[in-house]
This record gives sequence, structure tokens and C-alpha cells, in this order.
Amino acid sequence: MRIPRPLNRAVLTLIVSIAGACGYGPPEYSASVGDYHTPIDGHVTIAVRSFEVIRPPRGIYRLPDGGIPLGVDQGIEVNICEQQRGTFRQIAVLHVPVAASSGSSTPLILQWLDTAVRVSRAYTRGDTVIALPTGVHTGVANRDPLHQELHRIALPECESSLTALRRSNRMPDGTPITP
Repeated sequence: MRIPRPLNRAVLTLIVSIAGACGYGPPEYSASVGDYHTPIDGHVTIAVRSFEVIRPPRGIYRLPDGGIPLGVDQGIEVNICEQQRGTFRQIAVLHVPVAASSGSSTPLILQWLDTAVRVSRAYTRGDTVIALPTGVHTGVANRDPLHQELHRIALPECESSLTALRRSNRMPDGTPITP
């Protein structure tokens, strides 16, 4: 039995269109504030955000349970808000190779140093010392914020910028986040 040529083309077109609909969609971006804090009697607030870029599965790649997204980029960014400025600006970005990921975790501020802050690195479970911009001091040395009573406190001048930072899904690019 011979199949008519228009039917062959229709079946071939259907197969090609199904195959073309498979794969991964365009990149999706997400970021969230993991921790923020101001040292006691300090004049800066530090906020740490984790970020991730994925490409969601499409077509039959979504089977059987929605599929597994393709990781493109991930890491943390460290932002600072100085009392006299009132807005957060990015001071460091730590990218983690997607293949090296060992599961996500929330980045935390681990220790205040006078001209730096030690933060945990999401995904790698290590930590890193981030130097503050030239001339900026925390006002304390070797103080562990995890054991202070005043944890997750932001300077009043930085509150609206912190709200904007929480709501923002922008990826690290060094620009200030304004309320």
C-alpha cells in the first residue's frame, strides 16, 4: 500500500515540528537576598544575594515530571549600603561553575572585619573574605554576626533600597539598585 505524497509531507512536518519544540527554552533569571546585616554601631549594611540563570525544558524534555532545567550560571553577589549614600551597590560577584554545584544553600554573613566581611559561598559550602571599597570600614573587627543579638538589621537609610534589592531579579552587573 502506497501512502499519498501530501500525507507523507504532513507526517514529516509533524515530526519535524515536534522535534523542534523539544529542548530548552530561553534563559530565566532569579535572585534572592540570602542575608543582610549591620554591625553594632556600624555605618554600613551588607546584603548577600544568591542568583541563578536556568533554561527550562520544553516539549518531550519535560517528561515525565516536568523535566530538569539546564543550569547556565549561578553564584552570589555582595552588596553594600553606606549610611550617607542610602542605596545598595554591588562590591563582589562570585560565580560558581554549574557543573561544580553541590546543591544550593543560602549565603550568610559570617564575620565582620574592619575593612572586609567574610561570607559563605552558596553552592560550594566554603567561605570568602570580601574587601570593602577603599575608605569604608565596618567599625568592628573579628565580630561574628551569627552570635549577635541584633541579626538581620538594616540601617534606616538603607531600608527602601533593601526592599528594592529583595524585589529585584536583575543579574549582577555592578549598577546600584535604587528604590
